[in-house]
Amino acid sequence: MFLIVAQLVFAIGVRPAKTTIAVDEFEENNIKIDGRMWIVNNNQREFTVDVYEDGEMADLIKIKTNPKKISFRPEDEAKEIEFEINFNKEDIPPGTSTAFITIEERFGDSEENTVSSKLLLKHKITFTGSYPDLYLEGSLNFQEKDDEIELVAEVTNLGKKDLNEVQTTFYVNDKEQKEHELETPSASIQTKETKLLKTTIKKDNFNEAGQYEVSAITKYSDQTLELYKTLLIGKPEVDITYFDRYLIAHKVNQYTLDLLNKWNQQIRNVYVDVEVFKEGQRH
Repeated sequence: MFLIVAQLVFAIGVRPAKTTIAVDEFEENNIKIDGRMWIVNNNQREFTVDVYEDGEMADLIKIKTNPKKISFRPEDEAKEIEFEINFNKEDIPPGTSTAFITIEERFGDSEENTVSSKLLLKHKITFTGSYPDLYLEGSLNFQEKDDEIELVAEVTNLGKKDLNEVQTTFYVNDKEQKEHELETPSASIQTKETKLLKTTIKKDNFNEAGQYEVSAITKYSDQTLELYKTLLIGKPEVDITYFDRYLIAHKVNQYTLDLLNKWNQQIRNVYVDVEVFKEGQRH
């Protein structure tokens, strides 16, 4: 099956593989772009494909070629697909977003008890939106250090202006559900620069193994960036606190087993293997 699918992938091609649009390159606000791509019949065979828009920015793409179901004969080397991209600059979010023109081929039919497979090829359309004057992106990380846990906000200034005072405040509930509020020192971050804003909390606050939700609010100018991540302490663990050690032969025995969940959340799919021995021999 792998060899068959691999052959089918090489039998059909898409040219070009992608279209890249940088919003900052356009002076006007209402943008219209005419695009072309080709579906290539590499192995000169007969097949049919459906062509359609897909992805988060699919609403901005319109396939002009009609019909969208395209059939190839062995003598057809390639067929052109025309499409149109329409958007206002403010419709494109900062950073990278994508849409796709998807080419889908189906093999076999949909009748019951038949074998079929689906081949998908995609022409990727990438939009690079402009960043405003003030724009911060970030992520959270945790690092265990001796008797402390270091809380780290990794923040990058993607805006057009330098930031003078950037500070992160972490919020986390300990084993007794008491909220801890921990602030990092303030830092200045130049445009395109990344910095780590750090603070620590004692491990004693989490001597019970489990997962703890951490939120971090980073303030810069009059704006905020909110991030969330789960802090894991230890790993899920279950202790056996009691079990019936002896069974009476030749009768139905009730078997009792008590388990203690040492994790601070519900643990699913717990099972126990029980081995029974008689006179030192496993049964």
